[in-house]
Amino acid sequence: PALLVGTDDSRIHLFAKDGKKVWSAALPGRLAGAPVFANGKLICACVGGQLVSIDAASGKNLPWGNAGEFYDVGRPLGAGPTLSGTRLVLLGQDSTVLFARLPN
Repeated sequence: PALLVGTDDSRIHLFAKDGKKVWSAALPGRLAGAPVFANGKLICACVGGQLVSIDAASGKNLPWGNAGEFYDVGRPLGAGPTLSGTRLVLLGQDSTVLFARLPN
């Protein structure tokens, strides 16, 4: 068991059960909501519309396929992602429902 904490300085931190920090990762913006766990990765959605893939064990930011360091959905997000099979369901701040594929 561990605790994930997103902070206002656009970072996400993983703490172990004993309270020690395991890792910290930079994000391109504030978290829009709770990340999801898929295939050993944390998928984070940022308020500005970026999706970030982070290795859950090491905290290393992983490339998002050909999109580069992160994937930009093109509009601000109002909530964290939801997993539906191999797709992410996202909610825009304007209540638009968006879909994105999980990174490789």
